Amino acid sequence: VAASKVEISASGQIEVRVNGLLLGAAAGAAAGTVGPVTAVVASLVCGDVVAASTKEAPLSTAGDAQIEDTITVPSPCIAPAVLVRIAETATGPSAAMPFIAVNALVAGAPEAEDSHGKGR
Repeated sequence: VAASKVEISASGQIEVRVNGLLLGAAAGAAAGTVGPVTAVVASLVCGDVVAASTKEAPLSTAGDAQIEDTITVPSPCIAPAVLVRIAETATGPSAAMPFIAVNALVAGAPEAEDSHGKGR
């Protein structure tokens, strides 16, 4: 992931932007690609439980996706995190929806940073 941004309001408005989510193998034809992934969803996790998921959004060949949706945010939501999950591949919908990226949320933080040190 080159950059990511996640915003969730208490009313459930969620915006997730991912840039450069490349999944391909380290070598070979799939290197530096999104592999077979064509669409993603974002899931809010509270504790160890998926509390809500967004509608799916396309993943571009550059690894970019933008999700804007409204979800139900439980109260309280302990240890919130947002997972970017595979919604669909070139062969069809993904029933298992494994996660391929994560963004932890920190309440009250002036500015959170992604794993590459870029502010969101």
